[in-house]
Amino acid sequence: MIPLDPHQAGGLTWQQNSMWERHWELRSGESLLAELHFESSFGSLATATAAGGAWTFKRSGFFAPIVTARAVGQDANIALYRPHWSHRRGTLSLGAEQLELRPVNFWGTRFALCSGERELISFENTGLVHRGANVTVSEWARSRADLPLLLTLCWYLLVLYMEDSSAAAAATVACTS
Repeated sequence: MIPLDPHQAGGLTWQQNSMWERHWELRSGESLLAELHFESSFGSLATATAAGGAWTFKRSGFFAPIVTARAVGQDANIALYRPHWSHRRGTLSLGAEQLELRPVNFWGTRFALCSGERELISFENTGLVHRGANVTVSEWARSRADLPLLLTLCWYLLVLYMEDSSAAAAATVACTS
């Protein structure tokens, strides 16, 4: 894995190589920058690795769910995400800083991590079978030391949104058949 070059943060792509595995790679061309791997086929525990570190992500709670991010091997949360699932958006807390992950278009094919009205990172979905996204990092986000964490955590959250949407659609079809 090579470190993310903040001055060339364009041309990033999250790719799923096999639709049968919950494993994604963040690439810039042929270069591997980060990976996200779910520990099981159905659970929410995932591990992300990048040259900037390694983290675990986990969703817990039902009526008031949260997503936690921790450095691998640590018990302290370094980030908390509180989703508003019905609106496909939520608040990401990094210490005292509050960011928002939200859809940018009606169809929910483009999401952005924002600080106020400023987009830091955007994700444009690219596939149905092999889920992936083209990623754009704004100039404002390129100098952030936590950029690898933000790129992997946001993708984890978007994977959960996609899986939840697919499950809801399947349940709707099953109930109307």
